Amino acid sequence: CKRCHGLQNFGMVEDKLRPGWTEEPTLSQEQFRKLLLPLRDKKVVILALVDLFDFSGSVLPELDQIAGDNPVILAANKADLLPSEMGQNRAENWVRRELEHLDVRSIANIGGAVRLVSCKT
Repeated sequence: CKRCHGLQNFGMVEDKLRPGWTEEPTLSQEQFRKLLLPLRDKKVVILALVDLFDFSGSVLPELDQIAGDNPVILAANKADLLPSEMGQNRAENWVRRELEHLDVRSIANIGGAVRLVSCKT
């Protein structure tokens, strides 16, 4: 393809041939957090999706600030990749302990919950 040819022969690739390339401005982490902060002043349910295999990297440290008193449902993805011996309760308890370790308390708001999810469930 044109992309591979450019890489092999010239060591270059046109921007428009790069995976994920867009002319749209990218959304920084700070901009993303600023977009979410007004949710604390509304009556909403926060659904936070996290990766079980990159848990601390996928939990927003500001989740408590964003949620305010609103319920938070934490959907922990890739549950199908956990060993079957682990069991759902053990995995959910591990998530809760990790949240405490990260000092994320909003999951305890009324209506808050931890749910294991995967592309297969």
